[in-house]
Amino acid sequence: MLQKALAGFALAIIACNTSFAQCECGSCNGTTTELVTPIGIDYNQIDVIDSCDCGSCGIAESDCSGCYGGTDRECGIKCLYASGFGGWNGLQSFAQKDIGNDFIDANSGSFDNGSLYGLAIGSQVHPYVRYELEASVRENDADSWEVQTFEDGFVTASTSTPATSGTLRSKSGMFNMLLDFQPRQVHCWNFYGGGGIGIANISGVIVAGDTYVVDDESLALQAILGVNKGITKRLDLFGEYRYFSAQSVDVNNVTAGTALGDFDYSNNSVVFGFRIRR
Repeated sequence: MLQKALAGFALAIIACNTSFAQCECGSCNGTTTELVTPIGIDYNQIDVIDSCDCGSCGIAESDCSGCYGGTDRECGIKCLYASGFGGWNGLQSFAQKDIGNDFIDANSGSFDNGSLYGLAIGSQVHPYVRYELEASVRENDADSWEVQTFEDGFVTASTSTPATSGTLRSKSGMFNMLLDFQPRQVHCWNFYGGGGIGIANISGVIVAGDTYVVDDESLALQAILGVNKGITKRLDLFGEYRYFSAQSVDVNNVTAGTALGDFDYSNNSVVFGFRIRR
């Protein structure tokens, strides 16, 4: 199922790869007047000027000549990019859903901070809009397992058992839409935000008194806030905050032979990475 979803997302990326012009020319402070305007309309509607002032952004004018030229379509096909990233993740919640009924145990896990790493391919379909297909992995070692019993809506008993072993791993394939707050320029900072939807496979075996087995796929959602800096015409460095959530993850207590039902998985992370543009 995950492989089919990834293939579908890849086709969506290709379909979105329309040829809008992108020019890295212009000053970082936005005062240069020798620019083609407006940015972001159909390529054939762009007015052509004779010069492109790139000096204040630290790149030679020759590197930008022809960006908007009538015969040079290079800017229109620099839409595809690939990126790699990695960083820290904190598993905010891994808890049983629909709890609070009388005499029914509520299970939840506590996990140490872990790692996050991944790859993405994307397309700058507009100076302000990007789509991308992302594959990422999150890992967290188990710290403890807690079981609470409710009566009349209140917790009447609670037991926390330290975990002797276990790692919870999330593998996800996401389709992201990102909005750049400013068009990209070399040597300039650019903030962006967006979100994604996809599928996550969450798995692990946790031993904390009883043995708990997790191996399920769930719809996944994420929100992204980031900052990007263009280093060269084709290389970016970036940092991001991400909130990631999978709302329906089945967990089984194999020691007791019982299915615990759906768990809510939510995660906060901070990552750093690089982006290489075609």
